[in-house]
Amino acid sequence: MTRKFASGARIEVFDTLDSTSLEAKRRAAIGERGPLWIVALRQTAGYGRRGAGWIQRDGDVAATFLFEPAFAPETLPQLSFVAALTVFDAVGRFAPNADIQVKWPNDILVNGGKIAGLLLELL
Repeated sequence: MTRKFASGARIEVFDTLDSTSLEAKRRAAIGERGPLWIVALRQTAGYGRRGAGWIQRDGDVAATFLFEPAFAPETLPQLSFVAALTVFDAVGRFAPNADIQVKWPNDILVNGGKIAGLLLELL
């Protein structure tokens, strides 16, 4: 399924993919620049930091956002913090009474349990 947002960003949802990150890499290799959300209800070869396996349970959603940055490459390390704080703020709006924490550099915890892991890659 493919949809387009008013902002121009597209979203493609798949039942199963090997990895949303790998799909983004394949798309970038053939010239895709986004903005594009790649979403999978199931991943068979997801991965996290340093190539560690990413376990996706039933009901989890995996997503990768492919875009061409409009900022200097040397600011990229800051993007990880900005992304984590953005997710922190978004979760707080939906669950204002929850204990939300950022476990640096890339995990979001709610009431002590991990709900998200962020992985930023420069392609």
